This record gives sequence, C-alpha cells and structure tokens, in this order.
Amino acid sequence: MKYTSIRPGKEWLDTDGNLIQAHGGSVMYYNGKYYWYGENKEKSLPGTGIWHWGVRLYSSTDLYNWKDEGLIMPPAPDPAHPLHHTQYMDRPHIIYNEKTQKFKTR
Repeated sequence: MKYTSIRPGKEWLDTDGNLIQAHGGSVMYYNGKYYWYGENKEKSLPGTGIWHWGVRLYSSTDLYNWKDEGLIMPPAPDPAHPLHHTQYMDRPHIIYNEKTQKFKTR
C-alpha cells in the first residue's frame, strides 16, 4: 500500500506492511530524506514487563511512506543498563556532530 495522506487515528504501516514502531519519536531531515526514530514497542504487551525493544529508525522522501531501516539502538542485555528492555526509556535523541559528520544516539 502506498499512502498519499496522513490518516489520524488509523493504523500506519511501513513499506513492508508492518506497524510503524517509533513511539515518542522525532523526525529529522538530512541529505534529501526524512528520518523518523523512536521507541520500538513491538514486544511491549501487557504482562510481559517489556517497556521497549530499542529504538527503531524509518526513512521517507514524502513523509507518508516510511521504510524500516531497523534498530539503531537495540535493548541492552544487562538489567542495570538504562537501555535494558525493562527500563523506562522515553523520547530517545540523536545528535549530529558537524565536525565529524557523524550521528550519535543518547
């Protein structure tokens, strides 16, 4: 399915037909593409104790159709780590360093 508009209140699927998982996310524009990233909640079901499953990234050229670019911050295996799936992660951030021309997640 190819979208030609944003449909508030409706399910939004990526270009592979899966629900978009970018909760508490942000959108940035870089080199002719939009990037949407946020909390991946695909495994966050009642009773599982899973708050998030890392941070997922999507790309788009039109803001309607989003390609899943995968996990850019996977959950950490250590329960004490802030990125462990049971920890409360909220609104992840990406920082761009113009000097090094690299992105960093936090």
